Amino acid sequence: MILHHYLIAHQTLGYAIIFFGMMIEGDIILFTAGFLTHQGYFDIGVILLLVFLGAIIGDNIWYVLGELMNEKKLF
Repeated sequence: MILHHYLIAHQTLGYAIIFFGMMIEGDIILFTAGFLTHQGYFDIGVILLLVFLGAIIGDNIWYVLGELMNEKKLF
């Protein structure tokens, strides 16, 4: 019940959490976003865009970090 009111009142924060969450851990966030979108808390068009961009940007960030670690021989 509390989560319901929070998601309705702070929908923009929910979109931001989904976007940044997709950069770090995609699967759990993806299924949660899909469920909440199906329940009507989010717009499917916005979610599709945020999930796509979050996954692509996150993959690029992790790739660049891996390259930097490889160049500096940190591990």
